[in-house]
Order: sequence, then C-alpha cells, then structure tokens
Amino acid sequence: MSLTKIEVSGTSEKLSKSGTSAELRPLFMRIAVEDIVYLKSILESYEDLGIIRTLNRARGEVVILSVHDFFAELLLLLEALRPAVRFEITEPPSGMSEDWLLAEEVL
Repeated sequence: MSLTKIEVSGTSEKLSKSGTSAELRPLFMRIAVEDIVYLKSILESYEDLGIIRTLNRARGEVVILSVHDFFAELLLLLEALRPAVRFEITEPPSGMSEDWLLAEEVL
C-alpha cells in the first residue's frame, strides 16, 4: 500500500515542515478501543518508531509521538496495519492544554 493514502493535516503537518531530526511530532488518531493495546504492542516492537499515549480511552483517542526522522516510516507502518487496525488520523482534541505531554494531575 502507498504512503499517499494516509493524509496528515493540521498541527502534525505544520510541525513536519519545520521539524528537526530530534523534534517530537504528534500524530493524533481515533482508533477502535479494542485495537489500542494491539497497536501499542506493534509500536513497542519497532524501537524508536513512536510512543503511543492514550488521551481518552472511552473515545479511542490516542497520540503517537515520533521523531522527525522516523515519521515517514511510522506512516508506512500504519498504512500496512490498516486491514487489521481500524483508525483515522484526526486533529488534536479540543481543549488540550499546550503542556499536555508533561501535564500531571495534582490532587
């Protein structure tokens, strides 16, 4: 399958144009809840390709963090997984703070 079938827009695309090799690039997705663990396992087997974080499990909202140098490979992997994993690339969820990666809840 070709890379052109995955279209990345919004924040991820803006970051890609100014990216440096060590810059983290977020790829926001909505995925079938039952596929989150499977995708996480696949990504973990490809060291350095990306880290998946669940933003909202109930809605299947996740973000994959990838460095600029591996982003194209991440897109190729996702395209290859399309028959097995139901997902769509999305914009960042509304209401996310700018420090979402480092945010901690304080009780």
